[in-house]
Amino acid sequence: GQFIWKDGRKQDSFEAMLATIVGGEIQYPPQRFRQPVQIRTEAFPWTPSGEGVNRKPLARFNAAGPDLELIQLAPGAVLAPSRSEQHRIFCVFSGEADCAGEALSESSYIYCPPGAELAKISARTETVIFNARFEAGERRG
Repeated sequence: GQFIWKDGRKQDSFEAMLATIVGGEIQYPPQRFRQPVQIRTEAFPWTPSGEGVNRKPLARFNAAGPDLELIQLAPGAVLAPSRSEQHRIFCVFSGEADCAGEALSESSYIYCPPGAELAKISARTETVIFNARFEAGERRG
Protein backbone atom coordinates (compact mmCIF):
# COMPACT_ATOMS: atom_id res chain seq x y z
CA GLY A 1 0.00 0.00 0.00
CA GLN A 2 0.85 3.63 0.09
CA PHE A 3 1.62 5.82 3.09
CA ILE A 4 0.56 9.47 2.92
CA TRP A 5 2.76 11.85 4.93
CA LYS A 6 1.29 14.94 6.66
CA ASP A 7 2.57 17.13 3.80
CA GLY A 8 0.52 15.03 1.32
CA ARG A 9 3.54 13.24 -0.15
CA LYS A 10 2.84 9.57 -1.03
CA GLN A 11 5.37 6.81 -0.47
CA ASP A 12 5.40 3.02 -0.60
CA SER A 13 4.33 1.91 2.90
CA PHE A 14 7.22 -0.54 3.40
CA GLU A 15 9.73 2.11 2.30
CA ALA A 16 8.13 4.64 4.67
CA MET A 17 8.45 2.22 7.61
CA LEU A 18 12.05 1.42 6.71
CA ALA A 19 12.94 5.14 6.40
CA THR A 20 11.44 5.72 9.84
CA ILE A 21 13.44 2.82 11.29
CA VAL A 22 16.80 3.92 9.87
CA GLY A 23 16.10 7.58 10.56
CA GLY A 24 16.49 8.95 7.07
CA GLU A 25 16.45 8.35 3.35
CA ILE A 26 16.93 4.76 2.19
CA GLN A 27 20.11 4.06 0.24
CA TYR A 28 19.44 1.33 -2.32
CA PRO A 29 22.09 -0.89 -3.92
CA PRO A 30 22.35 -0.91 -7.72
CA GLN A 31 19.29 -2.41 -9.44
CA ARG A 32 19.56 -6.20 -9.62
CA PHE A 33 16.29 -7.09 -11.30
CA ARG A 34 14.98 -5.92 -14.68
CA GLN A 35 11.41 -5.67 -13.46
CA PRO A 36 9.57 -5.51 -10.14
CA VAL A 37 9.00 -8.96 -8.69
CA GLN A 38 5.33 -9.85 -8.29
CA ILE A 39 4.64 -12.66 -5.85
CA ARG A 40 1.39 -14.56 -6.32
CA THR A 41 0.91 -15.57 -2.69
CA GLU A 42 -2.10 -17.78 -3.49
CA ALA A 43 0.21 -20.13 -5.44
CA PHE A 44 2.25 -21.00 -2.32
CA PRO A 45 1.00 -23.66 0.12
CA TRP A 46 0.57 -23.12 3.85
CA THR A 47 2.89 -25.31 5.95
CA PRO A 48 1.91 -26.27 9.51
CA SER A 49 4.30 -24.75 12.03
CA GLY A 50 2.74 -25.46 15.42
CA GLU A 51 -0.70 -25.67 16.95
CA GLY A 52 -2.93 -23.31 14.95
CA VAL A 53 0.09 -21.72 13.20
CA ASN A 54 0.79 -22.01 9.47
CA ARG A 55 3.60 -20.41 7.49
CA LYS A 56 3.90 -19.59 3.81
CA PRO A 57 7.55 -18.90 2.84
CA LEU A 58 7.44 -16.56 -0.16
CA ALA A 59 10.93 -15.45 -1.18
CA ARG A 60 14.47 -14.62 -0.13
CA PHE A 61 16.27 -11.90 -2.05
CA ASN A 62 20.01 -11.33 -1.93
CA ALA A 63 22.37 -12.44 0.82
CA ALA A 64 21.04 -9.88 3.31
CA GLY A 65 17.37 -10.40 2.49
CA PRO A 66 14.65 -9.53 2.62
CA ASP A 67 13.32 -12.95 3.53
CA LEU A 68 9.53 -12.82 3.17
CA GLU A 69 6.79 -15.03 4.56
CA LEU A 70 3.15 -15.02 5.62
CA ILE A 71 2.10 -16.36 9.02
CA GLN A 72 -1.47 -17.51 9.60
CA LEU A 73 -2.79 -17.83 13.16
CA ALA A 74 -6.06 -19.60 13.98
CA PRO A 75 -8.26 -17.98 16.67
CA GLY A 76 -6.54 -18.61 20.02
CA ALA A 77 -3.22 -19.62 18.42
CA VAL A 78 0.02 -18.16 19.73
CA LEU A 79 3.16 -17.20 17.84
CA ALA A 80 5.85 -17.91 20.44
CA PRO A 81 8.23 -15.18 21.62
CA SER A 82 11.37 -15.02 19.52
CA ARG A 83 14.70 -13.23 19.19
CA SER A 84 16.38 -12.44 15.89
CA GLU A 85 19.80 -11.25 14.82
CA GLN A 86 18.18 -9.47 11.85
CA HIS A 87 15.77 -6.58 11.50
CA ARG A 88 12.18 -7.85 11.43
CA ILE A 89 8.96 -6.16 10.44
CA PHE A 90 5.60 -7.79 11.07
CA CYS A 91 2.56 -6.28 9.32
CA VAL A 92 -0.95 -7.51 10.11
CA PHE A 93 -2.78 -8.13 6.83
CA SER A 94 -6.03 -9.30 8.42
CA GLY A 95 -7.51 -10.33 11.75
CA GLU A 96 -7.07 -9.24 15.34
CA ALA A 97 -4.35 -10.23 17.81
CA ASP A 98 -2.52 -9.05 20.92
CA CYS A 99 1.20 -8.52 21.48
CA ALA A 100 2.66 -7.35 24.80
CA GLY A 101 -0.69 -5.92 25.88
CA GLU A 102 -1.23 -4.02 22.64
CA ALA A 103 -4.12 -4.76 20.29
CA LEU A 104 -3.13 -5.50 16.70
CA SER A 105 -5.48 -5.22 13.73
CA GLU A 106 -5.25 -4.78 9.97
CA SER A 107 -2.36 -2.43 9.06
CA SER A 108 -0.71 -2.67 12.51
CA TYR A 109 3.00 -3.33 12.36
CA ILE A 110 5.79 -4.29 14.75
CA TYR A 111 9.46 -3.53 14.21
CA CYS A 112 12.14 -5.61 16.00
CA PRO A 113 15.77 -4.50 15.68
CA PRO A 114 18.55 -7.10 15.79
CA GLY A 115 18.84 -8.70 19.22
CA ALA A 116 15.39 -7.56 20.40
CA GLU A 117 12.87 -10.09 21.61
CA LEU A 118 9.41 -10.11 20.08
CA ALA A 119 6.76 -10.89 22.69
CA LYS A 120 4.25 -13.61 21.91
CA ILE A 121 1.45 -12.75 19.50
CA SER A 122 -1.95 -14.21 20.44
CA ALA A 123 -4.68 -14.30 17.79
CA ARG A 124 -8.21 -13.27 18.77
CA THR A 125 -9.55 -14.02 15.29
CA GLU A 126 -7.95 -15.73 12.30
CA THR A 127 -4.96 -13.49 11.66
CA VAL A 128 -2.54 -13.25 8.72
CA ILE A 129 0.78 -11.50 9.31
CA PHE A 130 3.44 -10.55 6.75
CA ASN A 131 6.95 -11.10 8.14
CA ALA A 132 10.03 -9.52 6.54
CA ARG A 133 13.54 -10.26 7.86
CA PHE A 134 16.58 -8.41 6.56
CA GLU A 135 20.06 -7.18 7.40
CA ALA A 136 20.63 -3.47 7.00
CA GLY A 137 23.91 -2.11 5.73
CA GLU A 138 25.60 0.95 7.06
CA ARG A 139 23.88 4.24 6.36
CA ARG A 140 25.63 6.48 3.89
CA GLY A 141 25.57 10.18 3.79
